[in-house]
Amino acid sequence: NRIQQFVELLVGRIENIEQKLDIFSQPACIELLEEAAEQACGGENDLKRITLARLIAASINDGLVNHETDRLLLAILGEMTDYELLHLLNHFKNSRWGIDEAYESILRSAQSVLELRISYTDSPQAESDRHEVQRAHKARLERLGLLANEGTASAPRYNSTRIARLLLRRVDAIAPRE
Repeated sequence: NRIQQFVELLVGRIENIEQKLDIFSQPACIELLEEAAEQACGGENDLKRITLARLIAASINDGLVNHETDRLLLAILGEMTDYELLHLLNHFKNSRWGIDEAYESILRSAQSVLELRISYTDSPQAESDRHEVQRAHKARLERLGLLANEGTASAPRYNSTRIARLLLRRVDAIAPRE
């Protein structure tokens, strides 16, 4: 059951849960929990549920101090497909930030999906289609403000944005900047 898995992941990340029970009755917490639970039910795989649980747990562990920021990050996650979340994480895999081991494991199992597709004019149609789908996902990540194309339209070079790094730090996917 997807919701049960989400709740188990969430509870496992909340520090001193017994001392934070009053937070769960606050409207801000209820709002975050409802939205995250709805998204967790729709996720195709564990990645989205893990990420949602980590975000909500971070918010609860902070006493909802970053509620507005977490609402924004939750909305961004709601707009992302599982593939786009995988791609964003993959973008950080070999960066100076590195990736948390739990996410690294998920990325290893998804490498065939994340493999860069290059299409040439004489490429088979299926390969050209996969290349275009990858480009469309990167364009969506750019529209969501998570990647910035610092190249050209014909030769894109994507870099992560500050909001992408904030999202991944908030869910402990990458380490905070020192």
